[in-house]
This record gives sequence, structure tokens and C-alpha cells, in this order.
Amino acid sequence: MALGEKCVGAAKGANNLLVLILGTGLGAGVIVNGQICRGATGSAGEWGHMVINPNGPKCSCGSRGCVEAYAGVTAIIRRTKEALAATSENSLLRKIAERQGITVREVIKAAKSGDPIATQVLKETGQYIGIGIANLVNLFNPEVIIIGGWVGIEAAEFLLPAIQSVVKKHALEFPLRSTRIAISRLADRAIAVGAATVVLHKFLRPPKIKNAVSW
Repeated sequence: MALGEKCVGAAKGANNLLVLILGTGLGAGVIVNGQICRGATGSAGEWGHMVINPNGPKCSCGSRGCVEAYAGVTAIIRRTKEALAATSENSLLRKIAERQGITVREVIKAAKSGDPIATQVLKETGQYIGIGIANLVNLFNPEVIIIGGWVGIEAAEFLLPAIQSVVKKHALEFPLRSTRIAISRLADRAIAVGAATVVLHKFLRPPKIKNAVSW
């Protein structure tokens, strides 16, 4: 996904970038100085398990207070139910919850219809994500951070303003000056485009000639 965005997407031409997947979980593709950063065991980019509150809710990884425990799909549904239980305010989601159970797509749909509870939940989600991104800015000093994944794209109008506001507040000023935060242009095509890029790069790489003669 990161390669796709770098080659033909919203990060075209950048050599230091992060591509974030916001979906059921939170993950990232990391490119540093033009090279994919895979880590010692190939698991680099698990920014969703960055702890932002050691006393926070339990995460699927077994830890507490991870970004994913606040902003993953399961967390968004949990916080929506908590918000509904805490108020008697009218909400499209209340009827949905009684009839069939809430999904994140229903939360996004309700927010786009002006539902105050759904809107607030998504804005809070953006704030939690923003804290994680501020840490990424400080750690990697990227040129661009691309937000992708189906939740990131479908809820972009609610998430992005909250993310930008929180990042501006918490990231170091100097690296942030050189960082642009944008929504994926390739959407669900990014992974396929990136995979094709890997094949093309290998195919077009100049061959290594053994025992070449020096002139």
C-alpha cells in the first residue's frame, strides 16, 4: 500500500512517508529514505499498538490503552454504545442498536446525516488517532502521512480535521512543518497497485553480470 501511494498516489515523489490503514485494526507501511522499513522480524508499522494511556481499555493484543483500543472498529462501536447509554438525546443509532446492532458503517452513515452522537464519536476517534500520528511525526519526521483503509476513507470528513488539530497541538513544531497529512487517493486500489510495483521493479532492474570485464 505504501509503495502504491509513493509511486502513483498521494505520496508520489516522497522518500520518507507513512501510509496508515484505519480499519478493523490500525497498521502502517513505513518508507524511510526511499526504502521499505520492515524491521528485524518484518513487523514494523504496528503503530495501532502504541500505548497512549497505560490505564486505558484492554486491547486485542493484551495490553491496555493502545491507539487501536480507542480507534479500531471494535472500539468505535464500544464508544458509540457508551455514548448512547450516557444520554437520552435523540439519535438515529438508537433505533439501529435496538433493531440489529450497530456497525461502524452505520455510525459513519448517521454522522453524514447530521446525527450528533455519531459525529461526536468520530471526532473523538480522530483525536485519538491524532495523538498516535503526532508521535509518528516526532519519531519518523516524514514528508507525508497518508490515511487509508476503509474507515479512514469513508469517515475522512470527520476524522481529518480532528487529526490535524491534535497533531498540530502535540507534534514537535520543527518536523511538523515539513509533514503533510492527506487522505489516500488510491483507496482500496493502493495495495494492488503497490504489489504490481514490486513486480515491475524486479522485472525492470538491470541484471547483475558475473565476472564482468573492467575496461
